[in-house]
Amino acid sequence: MSRSRRFVADVSWSLGGQITLALINLAVIPVMVRGLGTEGYGLYVMMHSAASYLPALCLGAGAALVKFLSEHDAARAGRAVRDDLRVAALIHGGAALLGGAVLWAFAPALAREFLRDPGTRLADAVLVLRAAAVGGAFLSGLQWAMYSLQGLRRFDQQNVLAVAQGALLPAGALALLATGRGMVEIAVWYAVVNALCFAAGVVLVLRRAASVPDRGPRADGRAFVLFGLGVWPGSMAWLVCNQVDKLFILRVQELTSLTLYAVPLAALQRLQVLPASVAAVLLPTISAAGGQDATETLRRIYLRVMRVMLALLWPAYVLLFAFMPQLLSLWLGGRFGDDSVWPARLLVLGQAFAVLAYVPNTVALGRGRPAFSSVFAWSQAGLSVLLWMALVPHWGILGAAAGAAAGQALPALAYAAFVQTRLLGLGWRSYLWDCLARPFVSSAALLAAAMLLHARGTSWLLLFALCGAGVALSYGLSWLLLSGDDRELALGILRRRARTG
Repeated sequence: MSRSRRFVADVSWSLGGQITLALINLAVIPVMVRGLGTEGYGLYVMMHSAASYLPALCLGAGAALVKFLSEHDAARAGRAVRDDLRVAALIHGGAALLGGAVLWAFAPALAREFLRDPGTRLADAVLVLRAAAVGGAFLSGLQWAMYSLQGLRRFDQQNVLAVAQGALLPAGALALLATGRGMVEIAVWYAVVNALCFAAGVVLVLRRAASVPDRGPRADGRAFVLFGLGVWPGSMAWLVCNQVDKLFILRVQELTSLTLYAVPLAALQRLQVLPASVAAVLLPTISAAGGQDATETLRRIYLRVMRVMLALLWPAYVLLFAFMPQLLSLWLGGRFGDDSVWPARLLVLGQAFAVLAYVPNTVALGRGRPAFSSVFAWSQAGLSVLLWMALVPHWGILGAAAGAAAGQALPALAYAAFVQTRLLGLGWRSYLWDCLARPFVSSAALLAAAMLLHARGTSWLLLFALCGAGVALSYGLSWLLLSGDDRELALGILRRRARTG
């Protein structure tokens, strides 16, 4: 299979899995909010947030796995593949056990610290945090399996695991709610789901590793660990950007406010499936690129992928910004339509600009510059935290959204300019004209039309009709503006997605 066709196939698998998860969550969230109540759903958000800290303790071993397994697999270096899998398993396992034990032990203290009015919720919060400790430990192991499959170019199996984990939890939660159970039982189910998916992931990785010929040189463990350590600060910064805002909210407001903020945020984060899928597939492609024409090849890949990605993604952000009041009211009810609209709109603006950094960040990682990624990530984290400290005590969830938006978007703009100049030799004129101009024109036209008509979206039927017309307008204009090569890439992804379901 050619490089271009393989890239399209891998993106299709990754994108398909992420879209499936997004649709599942969008359908399930309103039911769970009604079943648990806004306070109970706040505990659900707390559980996921606490568990997410454990995989972040793995010293960057996941990114190192993707990079080095891609290189060794391309070179048919079977011994090196097994060495890398073994080292990463030890790192993930140690981090999971240590982090899980600490979270379990400090669960009562954390619950008292972050619940403004613990009341009858204190015991439930402690159990939820301890379930997060167990589930997060298994989640760390599951991520080892998914990073391993990604590095070995088994995006089909990786996405099967991701969809299974993402679908089993809400399915079980709905079943428990239907039988009169509550957040405590859902928290236990969370730990069970992660344990089952971890076991399945281990089986898939071991089968794939067994098929690799036992030949070639041994892996350079020192290089593996050093690369991971170079990436790890960026992973911790990502955690700060995506989770610490919830801690600031909990310190000054009730669990209900956390739900009003976190539910729209979770839905918006699902829009990152396209850039995340592209980045996941692009990293092995860039890592394996070599030869005298490597830089020129990367320039072509970079510009094409950025144009197509922005042409596909920016219209969604535009429509969300315009129709946010109607969307939240129809989807989650009047209180979300009143209290969550402008926080959600600010988050939309931040993500629309932050998406510009996905591909540049992948280029930096693939070319062995993890320090670039770490500096960028911590610039986002540091700016976000400073803004949250200043804004959240006075403005609540609106301040949290403003801090998140500015903290992610402003460093992303600077980082994209830096990477394209330093690693790809692309100047500002090329970036603005060859990369941004065409997607920006089509999105600006869509924004003007959507803001004129957004008040008419008073029912799901009208809302879908207006969004469908907007997508047709934007994509039609983008199609006219994109080059022939860009159209071929977009069509290839769509055709492959149709064949793989």
